[in-house]
Amino acid sequence: MYKILLKAIEEKHQKNPIQIVQKSPEQIGTQSKQVRKAIDIILGIGGLEVLSVEKQHIETAVDYMETYSILPRDAVHLSVMKSIHCFDVASADSDFDRVPDIHRWTPIEED
Repeated sequence: MYKILLKAIEEKHQKNPIQIVQKSPEQIGTQSKQVRKAIDIILGIGGLEVLSVEKQHIETAVDYMETYSILPRDAVHLSVMKSIHCFDVASADSDFDRVPDIHRWTPIEED
């Protein structure tokens, strides 16, 4: 949701979205329609299961941050994935490429 929000604000204003939000927090509410539309599409995917983040995922995430030099949000995703033996991720985030047993699927052409 956060990434979708920032992208919508950036596309509308052609500026750094964080700076826009800091100056005009109402842009969050204005762009929430874009976020809702994207989330409705994602949640409408047949067979999609949304998993909970548990205490042990957070604890393990810190280890993954240290081991793979990935950001906290990515580390939490990785922790939940590994807990269910999922080794594939759909992401444009190349940081997951630093995790040797994860296969990243991306819709974006890369050099």
